[in-house]
Amino acid sequence: MGFNNGLERKKFEARWSRLRVEYAASGMDENMITAMYEFDRQTFNSDRRYAEHTQMLSCQVFSDDGDKAGEDKSPLLVKFMDALTIQNGDISHLRGDGWLDEIENSHLWKGISELSDKDKELLTLYIFYGYTMVEIAKMQGVSQAAISKRFSRIKNFLRKYR
Repeated sequence: MGFNNGLERKKFEARWSRLRVEYAASGMDENMITAMYEFDRQTFNSDRRYAEHTQMLSCQVFSDDGDKAGEDKSPLLVKFMDALTIQNGDISHLRGDGWLDEIENSHLWKGISELSDKDKELLTLYIFYGYTMVEIAKMQGVSQAAISKRFSRIKNFLRKYR
C-alpha cells in the first residue's frame, strides 16, 4: 500500500499540535519549537518523497529458469532483471571483504583470516551479499553440493575459534 499523503499529513499536524503545547508548557521558546517543527516537516516530506518514488522488489523465490513460481513479477524486477543477473560467473564486482574488519570476536576474526581467499569470498557472498548456496554455485559454475561441502568444511574449521 502506498503513502497516503493526506492522512499522514493530518496525523503529523495533529501530533505536532500536541507537541507544541507540551513544549510550550515545559518552557521552550517559540523559535526553538518552530525550528524543531521545520526539521520534522522536512523529514516528513523526505519520507513522503521516498515512499512515492520507491517500489519494493518482489521477495518471492524464483525457480532455476528465472521465473517465479505462481505470482507475477514486480514490474521493476522485470525491467532490471538483466542488471540483477550475473552472467558467466562474473562476480569480480562483488569482491571485498571489508565486513571482516567489523568482526568483534577476536578468535573468530583470527579463524576467518586464516581461511583461503576463495573461502573468504564464499563467506562474503553468503553472509554479506545474502546469496543462497544455489546462486553461489551458479555464479562459480559448480554444483550446489560442492558449495555445501565447502561450507561444512569452513564451519568445521571455524568451530575451534569460538
